[in-house]
Amino acid sequence: MNRSVQGLLKFILSISFSLTLVLSILSFAVQTPRRFSNPPIAGDIGFWNISRAVEEPLDLEFYEEEFKEEYDRLIKVRWLVYTSERYGEAEVRINGFIAQPADQTEPLPAILMLHGTNGSSKGFLDQAVYIASRGYVVMAIDAPGCGESSREPACTVWNIVNVSGGPKGAYYYHAAWSALRAVTVLTSLPEVDPDRIVVAGASMGGLETYM
Repeated sequence: MNRSVQGLLKFILSISFSLTLVLSILSFAVQTPRRFSNPPIAGDIGFWNISRAVEEPLDLEFYEEEFKEEYDRLIKVRWLVYTSERYGEAEVRINGFIAQPADQTEPLPAILMLHGTNGSSKGFLDQAVYIASRGYVVMAIDAPGCGESSREPACTVWNIVNVSGGPKGAYYYHAAWSALRAVTVLTSLPEVDPDRIVVAGASMGGLETYM
C-alpha cells in the first residue's frame, strides 16, 4: 500500500471518528434534562406550612429510660414516639431518643441528628451520648418507614423523589416533615434552649437539613 493511499485512509478514519464524537455529544445534550425556567420562588413553596408543624398535637410519649456513663458523666437516654402527620388514613408515629446530662440544671443547646437512607436513630446512639456528655441535649429519630417508626410512607426507589403528583408524593417531603416535628418536640422541652437548636444529618439526613 503506497503512502498516498495510507494517508487517505488515515484522513477518512480521523473524519469518521470526529463525526462520531460530535454526534455522541449532540445526542447526550438532547437527552439530558435542561431547565428552561427559573427555580421556584417563595410563592411556589406554600406546601411547607411551618405553622402546622408547630401547632398540630404531637401526642409525645416517653416509653423507656436508661442511663449511660461517658467520661465520668452520667447521661440519661429517653426513648420516645410522637405524631408526625397523617398519611392517607394512617397516623405516622416517629420513634427516637433524647440524650442529656443526668445532672442538667439549666436549659442546654440541642442537636437533632438525622440518619441516612433506610438507617435508624440507633446508629447515632454512641455519638449522641458522647455529645451529651459535653453539655448538650441530643435527639435522633427514625425517619418514616425506618427503624421503629410507622411503616408508611416507606422509602423506595419509586417514591424517594417522585414529585409527579406534587411535592407530597416524594418520600423526602415526609422525612423532612418528621424532622420539622422533631424540632417542635425539642422546643417544647424545658431542658432545651429553644434559641440554640441545630440540625445535622448524614447522607439523606444531610439533604433534609437543606429543606
